[in-house]
Amino acid sequence: MVLNTPEFFESIKQPEDLEDVGRSVQNFINKNSTKRIVFVTSGGTTVPLEQNTVRFLDNFSEGSRGATSAEEFLVHGTSVIFLYRKNSLRPFRRIGRSAIDGLEIKNNKVVCNSALESQLKTDLETASRVNDEGTLLEVPFTTVDDYMFYLQKIAILLSTVSVTPFIYLAAAVSDFYIPQSRVSEHKIQSRDIGNLVIELDPVPKLVFDLVNQWTPKAVVITFKLETDASILTKKAHDALAKYGHQMVVGNLLQTRKYEVILWYSHRNVLGIEDEMEFYNENVVKGASIGASKQSDVIDEFKISKTDRIKNIESLLVSTILKEYETQSQRFLRSQFKNRGAAGI
Repeated sequence: MVLNTPEFFESIKQPEDLEDVGRSVQNFINKNSTKRIVFVTSGGTTVPLEQNTVRFLDNFSEGSRGATSAEEFLVHGTSVIFLYRKNSLRPFRRIGRSAIDGLEIKNNKVVCNSALESQLKTDLETASRVNDEGTLLEVPFTTVDDYMFYLQKIAILLSTVSVTPFIYLAAAVSDFYIPQSRVSEHKIQSRDIGNLVIELDPVPKLVFDLVNQWTPKAVVITFKLETDASILTKKAHDALAKYGHQMVVGNLLQTRKYEVILWYSHRNVLGIEDEMEFYNENVVKGASIGASKQSDVIDEFKISKTDRIKNIESLLVSTILKEYETQSQRFLRSQFKNRGAAGI
């Protein structure tokens, strides 16, 4: 049985630092009150089998999409709250794991090749600027319990901002969990129980609460990963209809690194301010972005990476920002036109 939202939160463990995180987020919001804030979630969540955790179930995710997307949002001039799995990839720290491929020995010294040196220089310069400007706040989580409490807290705090926030839900959240009342206090002793049978409860989908209660003025972007291309479009359309948010990013497991599809719902356009301080879109050469009208209320954008583009996220983020600007301006023009026709 799927619990309702209040029952679900009563069944999981609240992180001890929740109020401290809330204060940090509020301070960040206050300091970035004139900028657009993007709330990015990233990485997988764990489901502990014991309160003093030795064993746990895990959703595999390095957090590559979330960390890379956060970088791109920062490059485009937004501020970012980055809710990430502890020890997963983080903005401007992703290159470390693959850096060995860009190192070589010359004259008995370890040196970077030109490609790695250029990438490190760019990342360090951008990270330094972001640090100086105070436009990135990172909040780590581990368990699905932590994630849900932080998500709710941060989303509710963002409901007070004057510039429409974006919520970019790239985390790989567990579909099942164990309520605290059924979690063993100490390490499960294998010799005492023989076969281990674990009963998992479904995690409720909280996107509806996020969209309609916690942060109703936000632009919300969710993700849909499938292995069957024939059901991807229907799944995306169903999500937009069910939750009432603005965008779904769909990808196939086999091609997720270099191809995604963005669905944008016109029906669900919310939070367009009277002010229009949007982002200037840089012309990206070497990209392949095709737009087609999927229906009278949903646009579909197929985004493909080419050799000239460093990652698919740079195209995805720029397309999201550009499309939001386009739809916002279209909305405002229609409002002015309607007022003129009415003689207002």
